[in-house]
Amino acid sequence: LDMNIEYEDNSDFAEFNTPRIYLEENKYVDKSAAKNSGYIDLKILTVSNLAVGNGMFSKDKVGLYKDIMTNGEYPIIPGSSLKGAVRHIANIVSDGCIKAKSGRKYVIDVPNANLKCDVKNKCIICDMFGMMKVKSKLTFSDAVSKSAKTKVFNVNCQHSPKLTVAKYCNVEKGPRNNVGKLKGYKLYCNKVKKYDAYKKIRIKAILPGAEFNTRIFFNDLTDKELELLCFALGCTKTFNLKLGGFKNEGYGQVEISGNVIMDGKSVDAKLYAENYKNKYKEFSRSITDVEEIMYPYIDGVKK
Repeated sequence: LDMNIEYEDNSDFAEFNTPRIYLEENKYVDKSAAKNSGYIDLKILTVSNLAVGNGMFSKDKVGLYKDIMTNGEYPIIPGSSLKGAVRHIANIVSDGCIKAKSGRKYVIDVPNANLKCDVKNKCIICDMFGMMKVKSKLTFSDAVSKSAKTKVFNVNCQHSPKLTVAKYCNVEKGPRNNVGKLKGYKLYCNKVKKYDAYKKIRIKAILPGAEFNTRIFFNDLTDKELELLCFALGCTKTFNLKLGGFKNEGYGQVEISGNVIMDGKSVDAKLYAENYKNKYKEFSRSITDVEEIMYPYIDGVKK
């Protein structure tokens, strides 16, 4: 959002955790415990309008509008989009490393924030989701909906955030320039305040009530990693993920449920997600941040 203009910014911040890197290969994660392989059958239900753009414009009788992703016949949520959203939540509620671009006028005031993962020394998130020269243990398939209904809307244009303003940083005087200490991980709220920007754009969006189905395949996850994955999907039902664009408008809220399939047995993913929340109390503050900011809302009312 362009912070030079008085728009409503429907976002908040989850505090940084202290990153921890695997001290050496086989030490922090016991590979003998990494025995969980299988898949998760997922159902993704749109709670608000969903706009996963394809980068192209289409035309109707009124004019041009931004179109949505399809597989040629049905609307889809790309696996890469779901993976990115899940990774972000998983990173917040664990001791994953902090990815920060250099050369910016801000700092991350957290111990170990500058530690870098590598092939032998990597955090739990890079171990699960992969990184340069490290293969991901997870494969996210595209989610397809055969029931989705769509409509074209006139919405506010979105703008990139300016990270050095007070909304994002606690600004302090540096030896040469003003620098800002980032407040934490940005999350878009599911409860939004409407605002009216000076510039609008037309977009196609999927309406609430559409059901998408997909699978996530996983290989050699530890119990903790599998539980973290299910929590980050929102399977506790204590928060809803946001996907696609125009999140500041309230778009993109989805409810996710699923079953973990291993060795021919099916277990509700909610049980794994609740195990993570209940077992790893050191992340309770971050879990609470996510649940309070992304609590399920429909039309501004708690679900």
